[in-house]
This record gives sequence, C-alpha cells and structure tokens, in this order.
Amino acid sequence: MRTSYRLSLMLVAVLPFSLQGQTPDSTLAQPDTTQHTPNPRTALVLGLIPGGGQFYNGKWLKALIVITANGYFFSQFQQARQAYQESQETEDLEERNKFAWQLMFVYILGLMDAYVDAHLSTFPPDSSYQAQPLPPSNQSVEDGP
Repeated sequence: MRTSYRLSLMLVAVLPFSLQGQTPDSTLAQPDTTQHTPNPRTALVLGLIPGGGQFYNGKWLKALIVITANGYFFSQFQQARQAYQESQETEDLEERNKFAWQLMFVYILGLMDAYVDAHLSTFPPDSSYQAQPLPPSNQSVEDGP
C-alpha cells in the first residue's frame, strides 16, 4: 500500500514540470504533425499502471484523477480486508467485496479511457457544426423554422 502512495507522490511531483508548453484548450488548436501522436496499443499497455496511459497521452489531470481514485479504492479495500480478517463477519465481507468491485471498475475505466483517448487524439475537431434550436412543440422537425 505504501508503494502506491509513493508512486502517486512521485508522479504528482513531476506534474508541474510536464505541464509546460501545453495549450489551455487543445480542442481548439489545429493538429500539429510535429507533436507526439499516441499509439493506442502503447497507451493500453501503459494503462496497466494506474494513470500511465493518461500520462502517455498527455492528459496530466486525468492521470492524477485515475491515480487518486485507484489509490482511494485500494486503501478502502485493504481496510475492509483487514476488518474482515479480524472479525470474520458477513458485513465486513460484503464491504470488502464492494470495494474490490469498485477498484476493478475504476481500474478498467482508466484502461478504456487511455485506449480511447489515444485513438481520438488524431481526430480533427469539426468546426462546421453549429447547434440549432429545437422547433416549437407545435411544429415538427421536418417543417423547419
């Protein structure tokens, strides 16, 4: 358990240095071919380490959130496991299992996010889309405004 906290602290310590040179809103910037284009398979493999895939994709805040969520559910799981080992009560077993499922869900969600984010990194933003207001309730969509 202490190792995961040390890893989280080391990654958080590196965070300010790696934020230099990022644009405030990367969705508005045109894709730059000289920038690093993430490989989805590499993002998935690095995602096996909580937050690793997000760091690889350049999503530092997401990485911090994934690391924090995994650390929280892991520590809660460990506490519930310890309580169950001491008491052998069904309530403690259910609590341990609940945190195990939540930890697994957050872990898999982090893997999926890293993989999908790497896939979508080369997707160009569609600037031609404009939201249109909905028609009044007495007018159908086909009639138009």
